[in-house]
Amino acid sequence: MKDSIARLNTYLQVKNCTPASIYRYNRDVRHFLEHCGIEDPQHLEAQLVRDYLLFLMNDEMLSPSTCKNTLAILRTFFKTGLERPDALAHIPWPKVPWTLPDIWTSQELETLFLAIDNLRFQTLLLTAYATGMRISEVCHLQVSDVDRARGVIHVRLGKGKMDLSTRHISKAQSPFDLLNLPSPREVRT
Repeated sequence: MKDSIARLNTYLQVKNCTPASIYRYNRDVRHFLEHCGIEDPQHLEAQLVRDYLLFLMNDEMLSPSTCKNTLAILRTFFKTGLERPDALAHIPWPKVPWTLPDIWTSQELETLFLAIDNLRFQTLLLTAYATGMRISEVCHLQVSDVDRARGVIHVRLGKGKMDLSTRHISKAQSPFDLLNLPSPREVRT
């Protein structure tokens, strides 16, 4: 078992996965192996994976999205750790329902942003909202990343440890202008 997990970890490191992703892969594979109660992973069959997915959906009440991620992890484990790439090819992906997001009204957004007393946090959240950036990307912004003249924000080392495409912002507007909120300069005076 240790050899197959070591091969999986080597693959993930070569793929340059984050430590959090490697942890998730290891956790899900170990949970699967413990659930099956099999000491030698070479004896694993596709039917055990099907039964495990049904267990996750019906008994653990996990979402289809989580089960789909788990199946992807197990397919990677079978491909790289067990060196049996086609063993799970015939197991269908769990269908994930696609729903539209709830869209807040401008009044609801204004109430939310004005309820934040800390100017730094208000600015971070407004920037995330105005640009569509992730909170982690906004938290790592530096003044040099904002190009007001061209209306872009450069996202350095975003998701996947890569520089992402720039996010466009209006040259004339700041995130505060979007909701007619007072800017930090107006608040200070």
